[in-house]
Amino acid sequence: MLNLSQLITQLPAMQPYIADTFSKSIVHLEKLWQACSARSNEIIFSDLKYRGTSVSEPYNYFGDVPLKRHDGLYRVVGIDGSQIYPDRHEGVNIYLINIGSVVLGYGPDKSDASFYSQPFVYSNSGLSSISVRFIDALRHDHELKHGVKCIENQSQQTLLFYDGSLLWWDLRTQQDTIVEEFLPDYCESISKLYALGAHIAGYTSMPASKDIIHLLQAYYEYSLGEIFEENIISEADALLLQKVLPTGHVTNLFKSAADIARWYPQAMHPYFCYINTGTEIARIEIPAWIAHNQLIYTNVITAVWDQVCKGYGYPVVLSEAHAQAVVSGVDREKFFALVHEYARQQGYVYQRSSKLMRKRVLYA
Repeated sequence: MLNLSQLITQLPAMQPYIADTFSKSIVHLEKLWQACSARSNEIIFSDLKYRGTSVSEPYNYFGDVPLKRHDGLYRVVGIDGSQIYPDRHEGVNIYLINIGSVVLGYGPDKSDASFYSQPFVYSNSGLSSISVRFIDALRHDHELKHGVKCIENQSQQTLLFYDGSLLWWDLRTQQDTIVEEFLPDYCESISKLYALGAHIAGYTSMPASKDIIHLLQAYYEYSLGEIFEENIISEADALLLQKVLPTGHVTNLFKSAADIARWYPQAMHPYFCYINTGTEIARIEIPAWIAHNQLIYTNVITAVWDQVCKGYGYPVVLSEAHAQAVVSGVDREKFFALVHEYARQQGYVYQRSSKLMRKRVLYA
C-alpha cells in the first residue's frame, strides 16, 4: 500500500529539478529554434550531423503554420491493439492479442459509425517462454494487416489512423529471429497500403522523441563549434514546442533519420510533424508519398486536426478504437478463468501459483 502522507512530504525535494527542466533548457532551445527559423534558407541541413549520424531534415521550409479544420466530407478509420501477456502464475502458456477499430463517416446530412473488436489467442507452441517484445511485434503485425483489410473494404477514400508511431520501434535492437519473422510481413502490409493509395497517419500523444533537439544540437555545433550541454540534449521535442508552437499550429514536415527507416520502401519512408492541440504536443507521421503531395497532405492534416477538435484534444476516432481494443484488469481475469474452465472440461488441470492465490484471498 502506498503511504500518501509520507509521499507528500518528499515532493518539495523535487522542485529544483522540475524548475530547472522547465526554465534553463527551454530558454537555450528557444533561441536555437529562432536562429534556425531565421537562417533556414542558408543552412544545408543535409550536412548537419548528430554524433556522427544524419539528422531529420526539414522538408520545404522550417517553421509552423496555422491548422484548418476539414470542411468537406470524409471517412476515417482508427486502429488500436492491446494484449494479455503469458503469466507463469496462471500456470498456462497462453496469451491474447485484441485488435479494435472504428470507422467514422461524415456526410452532409448524417454521419455513420461502425465498431470492430477481434481477439486472437495464441499458445507458446512448445516454447518454454516467449518474450514481451515478440508479442508486441505480433500485435503490431495484426494492426498493420487489419489496416489493409479496413481500406480494402472501403468504397471511398478513407484516412487510416494508427495509434502510435509508423516507425517500427518494436524491431529495433531485436534479436535477428524477431526481425526475420516480422519485417517481411510489415513491408508487405505497408506496400499493400501504398498500392491501395491509403491516406495514412500515425498519431503519438505526448511523444518522447528528440529529433528536433538533435537537429538544433547539430546546428549549434556546426555553426559555433561548441558542444551542447548534456542536460539539454536529454529534453524531448515536445518540451520545446510547448513554448514555440502556438495552439492550433503545425510545424513543417521533417524527413525521419531514424536508423530503422532504411527498411522502408522509398515511397513509404516516414516523415513527421508536430501539432499543438491546446492540451499537448502531438506527433503526426505520414509516408513519403503523402508528404510529397501537397494536396493529399493538406487533406490528411486537416482531417487530423478536425478529429482532434471533435475529440477535445485527442482524435475521437482513436479514442473509440482504444475503447474497442483495450483489455481491462477484469477482462484479463475473465480470460484466464475461461482458459482454466475449458482446460478442466477437457480433463486438464493447471495449477495456479500460491502467490497468485494468496493475492486473491485476504486474511485477517
